[in-house]
Amino acid sequence: MPLALRIAAARLTGEPGWPIAALTRELTGVGRLETLAVQGDSRTVETVLASAYLPLDQASARLFRLSGLTPGTSFSSALGAALCGVPSGAGRAAIAALSAAHLVTPAGQDRFRFHDLIREFAVACARADETTASRAEAADRLVDWYLHVAAEANRVIDPNRDLVTPALRHPAPETPFPPERRAALAFLGSERANLLPVVRFAREHGRNTAAWQLTYLLTSFYDTTGGWNERIGLCREGAAAAAELADPLAEAEMLRALGAAYFMTRRLTDALETNARALKAARAAGDLEGEGHIYNNTANAYAALRRFDEAITAYQLAVERCTSAGNQLGRALSQRNLGHAYIRRGQAMDGLTPLTAALATFRELGNARLEAATLDTLGEAYEELGDHDVALEYLVEALAASRAIGDRWQEWESLLHAGQVHLSRRDFLSARDDFDQALLISRDVGNRHSEAAALDRLGRAYLGLGDLAAARENLERGLAVRAGVPDPYEEAHLRRDLGDLEARCGDTAAAATHWARAIELYRRANATADADLVTGRG
Repeated sequence: MPLALRIAAARLTGEPGWPIAALTRELTGVGRLETLAVQGDSRTVETVLASAYLPLDQASARLFRLSGLTPGTSFSSALGAALCGVPSGAGRAAIAALSAAHLVTPAGQDRFRFHDLIREFAVACARADETTASRAEAADRLVDWYLHVAAEANRVIDPNRDLVTPALRHPAPETPFPPERRAALAFLGSERANLLPVVRFAREHGRNTAAWQLTYLLTSFYDTTGGWNERIGLCREGAAAAAELADPLAEAEMLRALGAAYFMTRRLTDALETNARALKAARAAGDLEGEGHIYNNTANAYAALRRFDEAITAYQLAVERCTSAGNQLGRALSQRNLGHAYIRRGQAMDGLTPLTAALATFRELGNARLEAATLDTLGEAYEELGDHDVALEYLVEALAASRAIGDRWQEWESLLHAGQVHLSRRDFLSARDDFDQALLISRDVGNRHSEAAALDRLGRAYLGLGDLAAARENLERGLAVRAGVPDPYEEAHLRRDLGDLEARCGDTAAAATHWARAIELYRRANATADADLVTGRG
């Protein structure tokens, strides 16, 4: 803010012996609006802001005050209207007045933000001109608005996720997007930076039930779009809120969600520990269906650690619990994952039966996301069995299905697997194109594990094309990314491919070093690697 900078500069000029650190402390502390003044000069930041605020009509002034209480980085006119309990059209008119007075700044389509000093002024106005009761009501309306938006979005993104029907303290506001999957995903995407602050806000204002329910209702959004590091923060808040409520059913659900977030960020030990806590809470709640989901998630972590015997046992327990609870969706999900574990253990034929059963159930239930995931896994199975034509048929179908519903994570999986089939067919150009797209998605959703995997496969495709410079660039980048998300089995692949690269370049000593490291990593990952495959001679 130019005026604030000029005032700060004037104070430093007027008192040249005053340490800059002291001014910094003053300008970041409580009451800094009052300190942004020069003695004898009436043009303070506070007076300039007041000159813009005081002429506002009553509705615009109230929206300004209450919007200052929002915890996120930006807000929509729909939220502003909900805070004031007025129709959305009135909210848009009030926001237009604030924008014309330069009290808010546009931050996207129907999105606005405060300068930090203006937000502080708005909060001061709210404390002065709103009663304690009206501020508390605005806080409730804010939490209710996010609960309503998340519930409506979840209803069109994943209607099978139906554990929660939030009880709002105020009448349901208008939904700010049409009842379409892509519109819901896009709107929540515009709110992404606000979601964790809002859940924390709910807890701080005594709305613990709302905190965990909001976290639950946002699951389908994160399942589809990624952003799993944010999800860890949300689930921690949700689990703490459920624990404070002494609600074992809610706590089991939040811990299960936290375990899934740890799994997706490759924090596998944390995932296993959290799932154990979730299982204890589910048993305390007598939640047989929840036990099935938790056994499934536990098995996912075991499979990622290549502990396939334990994974298969846990998946079988998940199938049994979900069947006993009458949960068709949970049973099919566990069957799909059981089939995947058999594939990864080298028993692709054994995986076909549970995968085929799962696919039939997902189609019967109309669950497009899990149908796409199962088609992808069937593609993997047939690739392992050496039937590349059938594998590609399944993978092309999986890609089309995941793109139709905007599921970026599943699209990444299917691209990676399709690229692997093209590698096996020595169609290196098609493989490169698949891995290029997978790399873009992994970076777009911020998943470093996926990025490292895509870089390795892309390097492998360039090796096949004979472009050794591009192969080196991608493999070395992949190794650098992998250092931040350790995975012995995936690093072994990278080392194997780097060894192949060095052998092609004539550096046999460097090749041998990489291959030796690959063998060590494969052994650490409990993989039964063929030595000829590891050294590139197979």
